[in-house]
Amino acid sequence: MELAAVVSKKKLVETKLNGLIHKVTGEVATMKSNQYAINRRVAEDMDRIEVLANGRFTESKRARGVLRKVMDDDKAAAASEVSDLRQKLEVDLNKLRATNAHNKELMAKDLTSATEKFYEALASQVLNHIQATDALDAKTADSSAKASKNLDAAVAGWTNKIVMLTNTVQANAKTTKDGLAKMTGVVNDYAEASAQDRALIKKESEIIHDDLQKALDRAISDGEAKAKAVEERIASHLDSTQRYLMVELTNQVEQAADNVMKIVEGKRSKIADNYLSLKAYAAASQDEITDFVTKGQGRGLSSIGDLLVSVGAMADVEEVPTEGLGDGGDTIPTIFSGDVISVSTAVAPINALVDEFTDIAAQVSERWPMGLGKYLLDKLETAMTDKGVLMVSSIEGKSGNYVFINGHAVGLSNKLDSFSGLASRMSTYEAVLAHLTAGLAPKKAVSPPEEVFADPAKVGHPWEGK
Repeated sequence: MELAAVVSKKKLVETKLNGLIHKVTGEVATMKSNQYAINRRVAEDMDRIEVLANGRFTESKRARGVLRKVMDDDKAAAASEVSDLRQKLEVDLNKLRATNAHNKELMAKDLTSATEKFYEALASQVLNHIQATDALDAKTADSSAKASKNLDAAVAGWTNKIVMLTNTVQANAKTTKDGLAKMTGVVNDYAEASAQDRALIKKESEIIHDDLQKALDRAISDGEAKAKAVEERIASHLDSTQRYLMVELTNQVEQAADNVMKIVEGKRSKIADNYLSLKAYAAASQDEITDFVTKGQGRGLSSIGDLLVSVGAMADVEEVPTEGLGDGGDTIPTIFSGDVISVSTAVAPINALVDEFTDIAAQVSERWPMGLGKYLLDKLETAMTDKGVLMVSSIEGKSGNYVFINGHAVGLSNKLDSFSGLASRMSTYEAVLAHLTAGLAPKKAVSPPEEVFADPAKVGHPWEGK
């Protein structure tokens, strides 16, 4: 467990150092070369740590003569065992980290792209404020308003990508814990663990938090560096005051990122509520949605149709309460400042709902990596952290109220007839929602029936008295 913790911490430190260099220079190395450099430095340090640790552990100045020879023979055998063990652990650990890296790769790239847009929108607003101070004409006012609107959209998309990458790492935390449990033998149940294992379980949580911080830091730093490279070329003709303001953008972005981490838990709560509603709708209209998507050869409603079919297929899956962001602890680190944020330690169904939505969204993202499908899915993810994607309305030619996808919530300019055509009657939707909600309630322990023993001397024959 200590080996895994050291590797995780070392990779976090190296990632932060690389990120600082990229942001200062405004240039980003390719992902492959960047990862190669980090892995090489980690391997070198791990070799050095092993040599130091083994040397300090095995040295003995008290051994002399025959005793020294016996000890040296035992040391040689022990050294061979330690070497073999380390090689096996490194292979297993690298496989586990590679799996985790693959699981979050797509979301990390999305966050990098969203950071670029946020940084550039922020830069545009800064420049427009400067221009507005110099000339307060109507044209500049319009330009400032447009820049502000673009910034609002960039902030919403960027915030969503931080939330989604955080949720992706959290959704795969169990995979990490299971993998470490197989490698280390550490009992993953805090209540059943020994005192020593409890300390190692805390170490396990630190590993997950370090990897979360590393993933967020790298994705955001890469986006900042790419955007800075563009902005510095654009701003090369500006005076020193304007260039200084552009440098301040990095600090603003990183402060904003740390502020987003403070609201992630609240966003997860909204995702859980909105996903439960979406799941009820997808289950209530499952047959209609599946038929529509199938007739479109799997492309009906683009990525939204794909997601609805996937969600509907989970209708009968029972949500097992899981740990939240703290992974058993009550704090998580911010991305850049080094501060910590208090989080709930509850093992709750809402965490399972968020994990389920995150897994489905990640799978759909892999099937719709670009174009309209990606656009719609990005808008849906953002809406899920706020007011959700469903609307209730009447439908022309039908009586009563119906529930269906709100086209505006997924970035369309109208509510789209296809969505209303797949509407669920309100009463059906409410019944399904009530059923799903009931399934989240804690299960009451059923006591075995009390055994009653009768005294034979006091029991008469059944025919007595008749």
